Amino acid sequence: MQRIISSFQLLIGWIRDNYADYPVVKFYVQYQLLTWLVHLIIISLVSFFHLILNHNLGTIGEWINERGWQLILVTKLLSFYVIFQFHAINYNLYFRLKSYIQSSYKSPSVEFLIMSLFFILGVMSIGIPEWNEQFIFNLSGWGLTFLGNLVFWGTDLLVIIFAKVKSKIFSLQNHWTLFGLSIIFQIGVYTTFQYEISTPHMMYGGIFCLILTMSALHRDNWNLPYFFIATVLVPFFIVFGLDPVWSHHYSPFRFSRPIIDWEFILILSFLLGYYLFCKHIKVEYIYRE
Repeated sequence: MQRIISSFQLLIGWIRDNYADYPVVKFYVQYQLLTWLVHLIIISLVSFFHLILNHNLGTIGEWINERGWQLILVTKLLSFYVIFQFHAINYNLYFRLKSYIQSSYKSPSVEFLIMSLFFILGVMSIGIPEWNEQFIFNLSGWGLTFLGNLVFWGTDLLVIIFAKVKSKIFSLQNHWTLFGLSIIFQIGVYTTFQYEISTPHMMYGGIFCLILTMSALHRDNWNLPYFFIATVLVPFFIVFGLDPVWSHHYSPFRFSRPIIDWEFILILSFLLGYYLFCKHIKVEYIYRE
């Protein structure tokens, strides 16, 4: 057992010394573990009070599913607050964050618009949208879905941005880090929100990889991913029934056939190939401390 522990410590040490993006990945893993713990505490408290009222497990499951976005919002925001309390922002870090935000702003480019358009058309051509006969107009439901998706995708991206600036890694050194962070996001969604998420497939990690790619597409900017989330991804989810929690219940359209994992991976592979073609596998730096 001691040999196994020693070997594991040596492996971690080698990764830390030879993998430039290690601090960012480590920070993001810590955030995901914290999110899992916070969510576990919340679900435990919810279940405890339901059991006091003599509710069965089916009733508890329905309550959690109906309030899935509320639980995700509380979990994400509370975890985000806690991890920032552990990493106090001093003056130097505040200055680096301010400089990063000011210097890494980028207006939407032709490449960004092409990637967004192909994402929408690619998913629509595979899923084939049709009118949702069970559509129920619910303005508050749409608002909660919009806010929930913004937090669902946006907080993780903000945590990664903070980790990069804190570690003085203003542009990821390894393209494979994008895939690694996406896999961590996928695992986090599956293990943490298994009771709330209603569409369990590889879509989430793939979309998060696309979001990170749009950041790396233009000098590790921060605004294009949020612009994509707010103006393309979330409205597309709401209108065409791809909401992670409520699926097509509040959507005017739904897809006539489910999107299989390999089909979505094919779309993602094309987009990533287009990204590498545009960038010629070259990272640009714009931050100056």
